[in-house]
Amino acid sequence: MKTAKRNDITGRAALLVRSLTLFAVLYLSFFVIGGLLIWFSYLWIVFADMSRTTIIFPAAGIVLFYVKVVQSFVSIQRINRPDLKMIASENQPQLFRIIHEICVQMHIKPPARVYLSTTASASVFLKAGFWNMFFPARKELETGMGLLNILNEEELRAVLAHELAHFSQKNMKLGVPIYIIGQSVQYMMRDVKKKRNILEDQMYSFVDVFRVFAKILLTRLSKDYALLLEEMEYDADRIAVEHVGKQSLESALLKVSFAAHVFDLTINSAGVILQSEKAIADLYEAQRCMTRCLMQETNAPIPEVPLSGLTRRRIEKLQQKELSAVAEGANLMMTSALVQDFPELCLAFTRNVYLHQFKTDASKLLPCNMNSYRKWIEKQINRTKIAKSAPEEETLAEIVMEKATSTKLKRDRATQRMS
Repeated sequence: MKTAKRNDITGRAALLVRSLTLFAVLYLSFFVIGGLLIWFSYLWIVFADMSRTTIIFPAAGIVLFYVKVVQSFVSIQRINRPDLKMIASENQPQLFRIIHEICVQMHIKPPARVYLSTTASASVFLKAGFWNMFFPARKELETGMGLLNILNEEELRAVLAHELAHFSQKNMKLGVPIYIIGQSVQYMMRDVKKKRNILEDQMYSFVDVFRVFAKILLTRLSKDYALLLEEMEYDADRIAVEHVGKQSLESALLKVSFAAHVFDLTINSAGVILQSEKAIADLYEAQRCMTRCLMQETNAPIPEVPLSGLTRRRIEKLQQKELSAVAEGANLMMTSALVQDFPELCLAFTRNVYLHQFKTDASKLLPCNMNSYRKWIEKQINRTKIAKSAPEEETLAEIVMEKATSTKLKRDRATQRMS
């Protein structure tokens, strides 16, 4: 079974390498063809005594292509994530203890850097930039505060075991050239909708032909990469199960989906409240509040939430495996207890969310009372429950994410300003 899984990954990786090779051939071919066209144009002028003006714009277009390609690679920037906060073992020894234990069990190198983020997810990533075309990018780990807010220690171990299992996958490094090529093609496509005159059309003709081929290949590359990523997820699950057990990983998958869903609802609720010139002081306390409200409503330890197709397939594959129990003495301590200064970090990350997502300073707004917030959430849940019970009003059923409410509040505020 392990061999089959590995073969699936190998096959997907081979298809991806093929797509990357086609891109390399595309760039090289256009460079060569462009050079040949310029050379033949020069010979045409010299030996056929043709006017230089007949080829000046096509030749300039080829030079423009060269310049754009060089600029597209040189201008590649690392992904900017202002919501990330780098942590070290000195200030978060408990988290690093867990990471170190998992790395020792899996016989892998620990991540170069570890970050906390505003999100409700965990991931490993490579910070790819221009120089990473020549030098390998370092593997880094991100863990979201919205996730630490809900998971217990065993579930966190399962999530980290899955993420760190990616470190043992050699195909992970294929993400670097894909990111670089994707950024390069996007740069080449920037002015594709720009209105041009006849002379500019002649100049951009060579670039436009390249864009057609690049767009086709990028679609193929994206599909191949998505298929490889899916196989890598299954493989990382297989590795994680060997170290944390099937039950822990399955519970963690459901909790991650639930945490992300609730955190999205929390962010959207903050956006609605923001229309009233109020801010939630601690979004993660609000996340816990909404979690309790949903759990009370459903009377379930993990309320059902919409699952992505990939998450559903991962759970189905886990359920097909033989049961492997969680290690004896499993620790059910909430992960937030393992994070030093967790309340202070929650406040800092909340300010970060308001600053970068809502483009506003939360300290300048009125604070939203949490008791009032809880009652408002309960009212929204009850209202949704009633709406769902009436088929003709089913389309009105939304929890917090009510665009109509947000639009009405904006309209009311505009009316107040006018009056």
